[in-house]
Amino acid sequence: MNSKEVLLVEDDPMTSELVSFFLERCGYTVVSCKNGDEAKKAFDERGHLFRFILTDGYYPGGDSPEFIRYVRARDGKIPILLMSGSLGTWLEENRETTDFSRLFIKAKPVSLVQLQKLFRVVEGLPPYRPKTRFSPFAGKQKAF
Repeated sequence: MNSKEVLLVEDDPMTSELVSFFLERCGYTVVSCKNGDEAKKAFDERGHLFRFILTDGYYPGGDSPEFIRYVRARDGKIPILLMSGSLGTWLEENRETTDFSRLFIKAKPVSLVQLQKLFRVVEGLPPYRPKTRFSPFAGKQKAF
């Protein structure tokens, strides 16, 4: 798949803007939705182009388990990254009814470094390993 589109489902405008900005800096094109109804419509129109879906755990206009079931009924292989500030509650409420295959779960808050690592894992890429690192003792970069 050559497309680097990502579907982002996040109802908080500040979080959506920050995650969208970071995804774009990582080379992705972001289709952003603020609720489940918008996400279903976007998935129906462009689902075949998405590399993965990044969704919040809770949002208006349908909940994430409903949206995950909707996606799974149409595409069982697309990776989904679910992030929630209430992850324990989300897992307890949805343990019996959620298909956890190709579902990656992360508790909020999450750092940008953690997000970048998650994107690589979700896409099945090896972890990023810089070829050099900064050594405060030598004052210059050294090769590993």
